[in-house]
Amino acid sequence: PGTPIVDVCARVARSHGARVILDWHNLEAGMIALRLGPRHPLVRAIDQLEHRRAQDTALHLAVTSAMTDTLRARGRHHVVTFKDAPERWLDPPTPAQRAHIRATHALPDVRSGPLAVMSSSYSLDDDLDLLVAGLRAMPGPLSLLLTGDGPRRDEAIARLRAIEHLHVVARFVDADDYLDVLAAADVGLCVHRSATGR
Repeated sequence: PGTPIVDVCARVARSHGARVILDWHNLEAGMIALRLGPRHPLVRAIDQLEHRRAQDTALHLAVTSAMTDTLRARGRHHVVTFKDAPERWLDPPTPAQRAHIRATHALPDVRSGPLAVMSSSYSLDDDLDLLVAGLRAMPGPLSLLLTGDGPRRDEAIARLRAIEHLHVVARFVDADDYLDVLAAADVGLCVHRSATGR
């Protein structure tokens, strides 16, 4: 939910006799708290507004079970967990297929060590400290393909390239190719922290 968009949608829905369904990925107050701190007056005001506006909602879709639990703990009764999922099943490739995918997409080959892939929005809810600490602790050599864009992208790339045993490739991967690239990797990484704190 976003202020004031949800309020506008609610007014339009009421005027047309329609119902509002909210698709929750994070709490807006939680996202703002990442930048301003949880005790900031704006965070408390947004939290109260978010709580009031959600009372009039017909259905809540939560992207994780943790978000479902958080919404239910806040008195939302019509909550359904509706997890994000890939559009097609991801079958593990054979070693020959993996080598072909890596060559086709100019990815590091197996001699460069295990390949990790991470797509990120490089925002405050991505735990870069955890990522850097974890990759520093891993024995090398390792390769990491970074894709996505966001405000902390350059910082993330610089910090990761400073890890001696890590080969970093940072580039955009087309959505049509992403599942193949992910299948060719040894591991997919995600350091997204839910603003619910869980």
